[in-house]
Parts: sequence; structure tokens; C-alpha cells
Amino acid sequence: MIDVTPLVEVARPAGENLPFIPRRFQAGGRLEIADSAGIQNTFIMTCVLCGGVIAGEEASLEHPLPQWLHKYAGDVGERKASAFRVSETIQPTWRQLSLNSHKECNRLFARKIEDPSITAVKAMVDGGRLTWTQLDAAFDWLDKIKSASAHMATALRGHNIRLGYGDISFPNKRVGAFDRLAIIYRISDGRPPLDLWDCLNDGFLTTPSAISLRVKDLVIVYSSSNFLLSQLSDSGKA
Repeated sequence: MIDVTPLVEVARPAGENLPFIPRRFQAGGRLEIADSAGIQNTFIMTCVLCGGVIAGEEASLEHPLPQWLHKYAGDVGERKASAFRVSETIQPTWRQLSLNSHKECNRLFARKIEDPSITAVKAMVDGGRLTWTQLDAAFDWLDKIKSASAHMATALRGHNIRLGYGDISFPNKRVGAFDRLAIIYRISDGRPPLDLWDCLNDGFLTTPSAISLRVKDLVIVYSSSNFLLSQLSDSGKA
């Protein structure tokens, strides 16, 4: 839950000679994904929002891209999410994309991160004005999108890749962070109205620090990582 240190650091894989899998994220809804051999016998499930163990309680479902955004982009919930197309047999719709989370995390993240961002994100897309407070709220929300998308892609690939992802990278630890940058621009091509770029790329999954989100004709290229930004600005050599 928000501001609570996750209960586990790693989940032990089935094979002794296989690398440790930091966490196991369960795809929810109608998605049935076969995990890789290294994690098939690991029964621990972790919350996509805080990284803590989901134990002895009923999980709720968290969508990497929320349902209000599906509707706002043009009721795209039942369209195939090409960004998460793993194979010919795994082609989920936006609505199908979901991961297990603590019920309390789901409630708190909605109230503290999701709800404050809605007005800000819609203002960006509609060409409105934003206050600094709204921009911070949008950045907090984008951290949540970036994190959940990496975990969603990891789950869809059967946890066959290890995320270079520490506790400090979970969105509850990124609220109000200073090391964030967004480049926002418009494109003339109106299709598809909702998209995420390169979510299945190994470079993104091993160190998920930046992502590109498209809503209607607006593209947000978002980076949230002091290491990545220092490399871009060459300040790491100072």
C-alpha cells in the first residue's frame, strides 16, 4: 500500500540454476498466460501498485491504462491493444489488460494519484492550460502508467525477463519526484486513438525509465529516472 515497504524482495524460481525473479504479477480477467519454467512453481502474487505480497485476501484488478482513458480516447476498450501483442494467440484488448493488486492499494492510488490527474490529462489533450499542481499530478499518473505497463508486459511474456526495477521505482515512491521530464507534441495521423510505444522492448522492460503514450492526436514522451536524464543532459560527467 502507499508508503508501505513491500513485504518481499524476491520470489524464488523453480530451478536452482535460474535467475531470481524479483516479483510475480498475475494477469487478471480473461487472460490466461503460461509463466516461464523459472517461475511456474512460485505461488506468491505481488501487487502491481506497491510490489507487496497479495496474501490471504481477494485481489482487485488494476488496468495499466485506466478505463476512463479508454472511454475518453473514443470507447476503445474492446479494441486490440497492439502495444501488448505478444503473439498471434495473445492479442488482448485494452479492457482485458489488468493485473492483480491489493484492494486498499487500488482505492488509495485511485484517490491520491488517478483522480487528481484526470482533469490535467484531459487539459493536455484538449489544449487547455495547466497549473504546476496539475502538471505534477499528471507526472505522478504517468509514473503509474509506466510502472504498470512494464509489469503488464512482463506478465504477458510469462516472466521470462528480469526487471531492473527496485522498490524506489514503484509509483508510490515517485510522487512529486524531481527527476522527471515530458516532451509533448501533436501528430496529424489520428489512428490509433490510444497507444503505448515499445512496451515489449527488452530495453524498456529491463530498465523501465521512459515511455511514450498517445491519446488521440497527442503524444507524451515521458522520462522518469535521474540516471537516464543525467545521461541525456551529460550532467553525469560533471
